[in-house]
Amino acid sequence: MSWIYGSLFKAKQHAPLPGYKLPLEEYHSDFIDIFAGGKSQTLQRIDHPTKPKTVVFLLGNPILRVRDDYRYPDSDDWTQILASEQSIWALDGHWLILIVGPEGVLAYNDSLSKRTMYFHESPDRVFFTNNLPILRDEVHPPIDYERFGAYWHSMFPPSFDRYAPTQSSYYQDIEMLGTGGKAQISKTGTLTLSNCPWTPVSEPYNLNTLMENMTLLPYRAGKRVTIGLSGGMDCRPLLALYLKHKVPVNVVNLGSDTSQDHLVAKKIASHFDLPFRHISYDDAGASWDQAVDYVQNRGVVFNPANSIFMGYYPILAENTDVYISGYFGELYRFRFMVAHLKSSLRQGALDYHAIADYLYGTPPSFFSTDTTRRMHQGFWHSLKYEVSKMPSSLDMPNAMWMNLFLVRHSPRSVNMLNLAWIDQHLVDHMPYLQSSIINGHWRYGFWNQLNEGLHRSIIREACPALENFPLALADASAPYYYRQYAVKVKMWQYYRKRPMRITSRSDAFLEKYKDRILEITQDPSIRNDNAISTAKLDAIVSAYYQGDKSLTGAMTGFLAFALGK
Repeated sequence: MSWIYGSLFKAKQHAPLPGYKLPLEEYHSDFIDIFAGGKSQTLQRIDHPTKPKTVVFLLGNPILRVRDDYRYPDSDDWTQILASEQSIWALDGHWLILIVGPEGVLAYNDSLSKRTMYFHESPDRVFFTNNLPILRDEVHPPIDYERFGAYWHSMFPPSFDRYAPTQSSYYQDIEMLGTGGKAQISKTGTLTLSNCPWTPVSEPYNLNTLMENMTLLPYRAGKRVTIGLSGGMDCRPLLALYLKHKVPVNVVNLGSDTSQDHLVAKKIASHFDLPFRHISYDDAGASWDQAVDYVQNRGVVFNPANSIFMGYYPILAENTDVYISGYFGELYRFRFMVAHLKSSLRQGALDYHAIADYLYGTPPSFFSTDTTRRMHQGFWHSLKYEVSKMPSSLDMPNAMWMNLFLVRHSPRSVNMLNLAWIDQHLVDHMPYLQSSIINGHWRYGFWNQLNEGLHRSIIREACPALENFPLALADASAPYYYRQYAVKVKMWQYYRKRPMRITSRSDAFLEKYKDRILEITQDPSIRNDNAISTAKLDAIVSAYYQGDKSLTGAMTGFLAFALGK
């Protein structure tokens, strides 16, 4: 995302705010300094249409829904949108809005928290930014281990298979916008912050029509569009819609060129005579500096071995404004978490135990006993608090209730920091991950979704020829008529005696950069950190490099923490 940072100073006499990056926009008054930059496609500055001497910074990719259609807001639209908070939070897309003027600062983010802002209040100012490296450079916040517990027990070893049950930052004395967040800094320097849990709204519009219009929006707005194509189910309806309208579109496949995923995507592109590009792991690069930058920009829950994904987007941006991906499509076919589907068999009301049964983990720890205890307490405190804000599970099918908890927490845990970086290169447009689209999940019918009704109906109506190609997931494939869990079983059978690519990639990374990793373990910032048990850490490192590959996750977990904190 385009970046922004600033301070509201509580006294007229104050030191100037340092310039960390070359800005595209600035704002200065007697008591406020703001710098903003990145890519102009995801950063706008406009004068407030009704408030004098007030400016509005628009970051990200806001999308306005008009009945069952969508458009990017123009100046007339912003006059209406900024007139009410309800209109602001009704926006789709991923965005951050900052309103700055004589009365102080107002900040809003999208209802799914795909964008955020961090705040630090001190006696002389309130500092704010959406950029983690700038936050760390300016404030140097320590880890709050009770808060961090919500991340440690759910997302470590670093993985996006799960998510953190929290709306809070893991840094001490740092507040942040959660879902549907609002922050107000008065001209005297008082900070107030609130979040609104995402709740589905029943609307009369046809979900297939909404999906079609959302998917085609970038092309209709004149953007250069590329679709991320694999052999899987989630991207296929998106391609079907472009083929239906005979839209010239590029397709790209990322990763290994020997996987079934790649081979099916290539066959689809060839059949429809689509411009096809493959970007390999080697093309994307995997240097040590890239790995460090990857984790430092995203934070402690990102595996440095996955830094290859950082290299794809600058390559795509050479001829693409908007990358369309099928991410979050699994929500609409109950593919995200098997535990969500299994919950349908439970009797009675669900509580936090239903979430903990699959979310809570005990990763190999390199922390001290006291730190481990604090993290453990922090996880349960956070989980219970977040579940207390949920409606009764008796109001909807169990699996839908579990999905609601995921929608409230997964985007901010997984997508927020990724999108913040990607937006500096291009827009990652994810039709499935839009509030107005997700609303349809709660009225589309449990059995219809279990049968992949949304995906298959779009393909059947828009481009039935896509039904002739098998489904693929990594190195496994299955006939198109297979449903999601049959494909999952087939994949499980395939990998029973084979290492997953992510495991192999992590081990290769750990071996390639062994010397650098050993240096980090001996760095004073690690050896002198009372939160870390150096005895536990040394034992993990020694055993791993003596051949114990069961500790791969412990090693990547340590690196993610050490580089990202």
